[in-house]
Amino acid sequence: MHFYFIWLLILIIYIDSIFSKKTIYKIKNIKRETGWHQVQIRNNADLHLSLLSQGIYNDQLANKYDTNFYYPLSAGKDIDIVIIDTGFNFNHSEFSNKHERKVKCAVTIIDGEYHPPESETKCSTSDPTLVAQNYYHGEYVTDAASGLIHGVASKANVYGVAFHTVNYNNAIAGLEYVRDHLIRPHKTVVNLSFGNYYAIEEKVKIKMDVINKMKNVILEIIEKGTIVVAAGGNENINSFDVEKNKQSLPCSIEGVLCVGSIDNIGINETMQWKVLERDMETKMMNTTHYRKVWWSNYGRVVDIYGPGYIHVEINDKDGRNIDKVVYGTSFTTPVITGVIATIMSEHKEIKFTAKSMIAFLQKMGLKDKIQGIPGDYPNYFINNGKHIVYSGDNIYYGCGIQAGNKGCSHDKCCSADGKCTRDRNLCKSSHGCQTSYRECEID
Repeated sequence: MHFYFIWLLILIIYIDSIFSKKTIYKIKNIKRETGWHQVQIRNNADLHLSLLSQGIYNDQLANKYDTNFYYPLSAGKDIDIVIIDTGFNFNHSEFSNKHERKVKCAVTIIDGEYHPPESETKCSTSDPTLVAQNYYHGEYVTDAASGLIHGVASKANVYGVAFHTVNYNNAIAGLEYVRDHLIRPHKTVVNLSFGNYYAIEEKVKIKMDVINKMKNVILEIIEKGTIVVAAGGNENINSFDVEKNKQSLPCSIEGVLCVGSIDNIGINETMQWKVLERDMETKMMNTTHYRKVWWSNYGRVVDIYGPGYIHVEINDKDGRNIDKVVYGTSFTTPVITGVIATIMSEHKEIKFTAKSMIAFLQKMGLKDKIQGIPGDYPNYFINNGKHIVYSGDNIYYGCGIQAGNKGCSHDKCCSADGKCTRDRNLCKSSHGCQTSYRECEID
């Protein structure tokens, strides 16, 4: 009998060791770094999601890219995402968890006037031109922000403000409706995946009135304790160019969090807009792809960058499923919106303002890691709070936070670039030695 128990114990230890080898992450380490109450993991997630929950992947330190998406269990719970766009369809399975959140069409706007939506779950555009083009911009945006599989904040409430046609009057009407009816202070994020170019200094009064009206409405929304996130644009230009007297609105309005995009699928080599769908659906990140995508705008008003190619799934007007990769700052923006919603749900004790949220995201983001941003403009890549980089196959070539928190032997330190070394200069904290992984000289 004693012999039997010994062998049983050995078997349990063996099985446990096998299981441990298959698990590439350590929940306790993730909790310690992020402060999340509970950790949720979406295994083998879309690339635009897995990128949000790790530091810069370096194939010289970690053998295989980790495709998991790590996020707090709260996932945007009790936070309102308000999206002003062309249409919404919440009948898709991406929004099947209606028992734990609210998702609804709030209003439809036609020619600047409010109309009840056709239903709470569907309010698609009826503009003949957009219908003929199979234009599902709003549906894509909504899935990227809050879908169950492809979205970031899968428990956030979503309120759709649908405009019939993309124009200034409808945009203003939508903003005014949000200001007057849809704001819960410090619990609301407004997503604006639209914009246009206006003069910075406008001499024609009627044009200046147009600019000021948009600015004033958005500032009123912000002053009510709302976070506003807007697309930076897709023209590869400065979003606020003083020399050319040109600005992108609403992106460049003070207090608006303006978004740019990186080349997460490696399109810059071809300088094309579109590539084969099979090439866009990769879930693996290449070390060299942390760079501004060729079409993304940039500049001093662009506060943060995120993935430029986003995998979404929606229903078309006939109820058929569309599964595709979309691209543009319009779709990077809801990814950032989703991250903000998860931060707000996980930090209920903080009353975030527009200013404090921008500062929070930039502090948590990956600074000066994106190639191709001109001059000394802001250079921050979005991160949701988890910076540990795990290897998908548990094989590492380095140490530190970019190598699964691996340490060094007792006589070596972990240098700033993730290498174990005895070099005394590299082992100084002033040279970036990673003090959590032994033998750094504090100076």
